[in-house]
Amino acid sequence: MAKSLIAVIDIGSLTARLKIYEVGAKGTPKEIETVRMFTSLGTRSYLAGIIEPEQLEEICDCLRSFYIKCKEYKISRVLCVATSALRDASNRDVIVEQIRIRTGFRIDVLDNSMERFYQNMAVREKMPEFKNLIKEGTMILDIGASSLQATVYDKSDFISSQNMVLGSLRIYEMLSDLQAKTTHYEDVLQEFIAQDLYDYHAVEPKGIVYKSLVAFGGELGFMKRLLNMTPNEN
Repeated sequence: MAKSLIAVIDIGSLTARLKIYEVGAKGTPKEIETVRMFTSLGTRSYLAGIIEPEQLEEICDCLRSFYIKCKEYKISRVLCVATSALRDASNRDVIVEQIRIRTGFRIDVLDNSMERFYQNMAVREKMPEFKNLIKEGTMILDIGASSLQATVYDKSDFISSQNMVLGSLRIYEMLSDLQAKTTHYEDVLQEFIAQDLYDYHAVEPKGIVYKSLVAFGGELGFMKRLLNMTPNEN
């Protein structure tokens, strides 16, 4: 089978990403190029509950740029998905249709379970040692701008997956008004986070001894900077 090119577009809370892959005879994709553009989608939609007209235009401009890149590679197969920032907007259906009309892209808005399924599948593909890893207690953390997802494996079995509204952007949007009204903002922030973690501990699987932690997500780049690590350092 001849090699072919496909493109995947992921519209997230803070960034939109275009990834171009070459798929060979064995079906294993090889990444050719990645393009990332920052957006303000999540910075307003979490607080207002809707995608506003200027945000719609911003996304359309971004997708038009991606379209040009796909044309350069002569790619006809493009998969376009969106996650929480669009998923949680009350005018989601209208926005998705407007994007289709203006750009030609048909967006598949992933629900949380499908988003986690794809992400955990990607972890398994990227980590050859994954099957051996989950023979013992393993937690996978997806650290995003909108939420924190904790998925647990033990004895080679999937145990549970829990979503917490602890994404940095969503927390900022929810508590931003308090920042100017209190001199103890850090204490309020810690208390807010601690409550969600307490709720998680109340329902988390019991009796599991964790041997491994796998973390991924767009927020890791900022964390690595705080730890004086290079972007590619594990």
